[in-house]
Amino acid sequence: MKNSLEQKEKMIAGKTGVVRLLFLSALLFTISAFLITRSNLGNAEETAGLTIAGVSIILAFLLMLFGFYYFFSESDKSRQLSIKLKQQSTQLHTILGNLSEGLITTNKKGEIVYANAAAEQLSGWKYGEMKDQPVEKVFLVTNETTGKPVQNIVSQILSSGEPAESTNYNLLQTKDEKQKIITNSGAPLLDDNGDINGAVLLFNDETKNLKTENKLKHTERQLFDIMRNLPQAIYTCDDKGYIISYNKAAEDLWGRKPVLGLDKWYDGQVFLNIDGTALAPSEHPVALSLIGKKQVLGNYIKKTRPDGTVRVVKPCTTPLFNAEGVLTGVVNMLIDVTEKFEREALAKQTEEKYSMIINEASDAILIYSFDGVIHDFNKSTCAQLGYTPEEFSKLTASDLLFDGPVMMDMSIVDRINNGETPLFTRKIKRKDGNFIVAEMSSKKLPDGKILAVVRDITERVKAERELKAALELYELMAEATSDTIWDWDIVNQKMKYNKGILKMFGYNVTEVGDAQEWWMRNVHPDDSKRIEGLTEKAFEDKKQTLQLEYRYRCAGNSYKNIFDRAFIIYDEAGKPIRMIGAMQDITYQREEEMHINKAIIDTQEVERQQMGMELHDNVNQILSAALIYLSTLSHFDAKEESFTETLKLGKKLVLEAIGEIRRLSHQLAPASFEKISIKDVVVSLMETIKASDRYETDLRFTGDIRKIKGEIRINLYRIIQEQMNNITKYAEATKLEVSVEVINKTVKLRVFDNGKGFDPRTTKKGIGLENIKRRVNLYDGRFTLNTSPGNGCEIIAVLPIKDAKRA
Repeated sequence: MKNSLEQKEKMIAGKTGVVRLLFLSALLFTISAFLITRSNLGNAEETAGLTIAGVSIILAFLLMLFGFYYFFSESDKSRQLSIKLKQQSTQLHTILGNLSEGLITTNKKGEIVYANAAAEQLSGWKYGEMKDQPVEKVFLVTNETTGKPVQNIVSQILSSGEPAESTNYNLLQTKDEKQKIITNSGAPLLDDNGDINGAVLLFNDETKNLKTENKLKHTERQLFDIMRNLPQAIYTCDDKGYIISYNKAAEDLWGRKPVLGLDKWYDGQVFLNIDGTALAPSEHPVALSLIGKKQVLGNYIKKTRPDGTVRVVKPCTTPLFNAEGVLTGVVNMLIDVTEKFEREALAKQTEEKYSMIINEASDAILIYSFDGVIHDFNKSTCAQLGYTPEEFSKLTASDLLFDGPVMMDMSIVDRINNGETPLFTRKIKRKDGNFIVAEMSSKKLPDGKILAVVRDITERVKAERELKAALELYELMAEATSDTIWDWDIVNQKMKYNKGILKMFGYNVTEVGDAQEWWMRNVHPDDSKRIEGLTEKAFEDKKQTLQLEYRYRCAGNSYKNIFDRAFIIYDEAGKPIRMIGAMQDITYQREEEMHINKAIIDTQEVERQQMGMELHDNVNQILSAALIYLSTLSHFDAKEESFTETLKLGKKLVLEAIGEIRRLSHQLAPASFEKISIKDVVVSLMETIKASDRYETDLRFTGDIRKIKGEIRINLYRIIQEQMNNITKYAEATKLEVSVEVINKTVKLRVFDNGKGFDPRTTKKGIGLENIKRRVNLYDGRFTLNTSPGNGCEIIAVLPIKDAKRA
């Protein structure tokens, strides 16, 4: 439209030029005629000339009038055309300015000439800011997927001269560095000669549309996923019955994957009515829904899968229509009720089994109501009470009560009505007039009747009475004894004590929670590990009796020596569940034993000292004199060789006798401990053992051995000496290890040999080990024996560094 108006304007402008030319020619012609007329006035020729001139003037005047008319006529057309052109230009700008699409025009250099309001809004640039700017600066586009810049569509148009097809979903970088998803297209602008003098670019914001499209896709996907993952089987068919979609549950129900568009809904399946009769496909709800174009709720159907298994389903078929109301297919939902039918069948079997179990139960089971009517009962009810079923069916609940007509107190009635199952006892009358003590539990049924389970506990009540009497006797005996009686519930970790726990130890308790922890906390630290090990060993060996000896702490933090005898009870699986014992205070006996042991050891020491002194002072002096005497024989002139050899032999024997006497004297009475350390005397003892070349010895001292003094030093030496004698007599060892370690206020002695060992459970320990144990107990020490056949023998003695207890 604009081009045609411009052409008309050019044509009118051309006509106006012609008019002006005519007008100018007429004016010149008139002026020329006037000048000729004026110059020829006064003669006839002049008169003729004036006539011609007048005609010329008239013609010129007419020509001027025609020119003026034509001029004004064309000017009016030009004015009207200009107004119309201006109106159309205004309309064009209004249309372009109100386009929802962004519009940008450029010159042939790609510089922006025009941009509408939509272009300003989409790009973020004002028209004044973008005018004369390269279009690449304002219209910066990148690929939505890769993020890389895309060739500017204006450059593409200017270089190819061809319109650019619409490109979808590129990202436009706005002036404020935001991104918008756009579609854009463009075309070249041509001049009158058909040459490119610019380009026009159209682009539109598709962000909302794309979000809407993505949302629709997401919703569609969600609906698909919902259908796909529904627990009920769902499939759709077209109006011909061909399957066009199905979910996973339908596939599992069919036991196969149908081919979409090729398989019909009944292919590969056999249908049966619930009674087992055949169901034709034409009678199936899907077929009925397609024919009747209505929803069909089918009855239960059995369908056989390809693997031969049968499923029971309930179909629900709904027709599908398009917008014009034309049937396009059906959707069928199959509710798999196989498990329901199986449960019902199982419930029926269970009910039959339940009835059989109820009838065969050893407890009496009956159903009654609070008005006394008995509605049902099992065989055991009759057997326990001595009635026949016919006789019992004629009785009421009141007839069974031995103590009177009242069935039960109101508190029990209220509990039953509140849905509880109370447990109570009643005396039930037998047919012969006697009674049984019955333990009853009653439960209200949904129909308001009462289900009662009655158990004959007559014998149990009798046994409980006897047990109660026995427990009372037990309590009396426990009160009468001076021992502390304890009862350990191992399962629940609780321990009960009699009053002996107060008398013997000062603890004012009768029951202790977390029993093992409390008990072990009071056992002497030096005894706790041993006692715990012996207890666990007894549990492992399933022993029923256990005897323990240990020191137990009193409420005042002093300790008493305890002899504890226990009896262990196990469950059917062999796990200990209960332990009953009696703690006896043997502190006085142990003190007396210590006094006796001290007296024995002191006596032994005196005797050994006397014997040692005797050997050292008498025998040694006599032999020494004999040696001197024999040595003087060398001064005689003895010519015979046998005399000299005899002399040498005698000297050698005397020296061996002196060495043996010295060894015996060391064993019986070592050199004075007042001046010699324990290390020196033990080293001397080990040197004597080592001299026999029978043993490989290892002797170690650790800590400040200067703390080992007085009687502890003698006692420690005697323990080593005693064990060395045991080893040389019985062990058949080749290696000996002795270590003495001082730790704080205790000394730890360890003696080990790699001999043949023995079984301490079957072999008597002998006097030597008993003497060692007696010496350790004398000083409140701890003795440990570790040995077994073939594994050598190890003794460990831990003694406090203090003087022994005295009487």
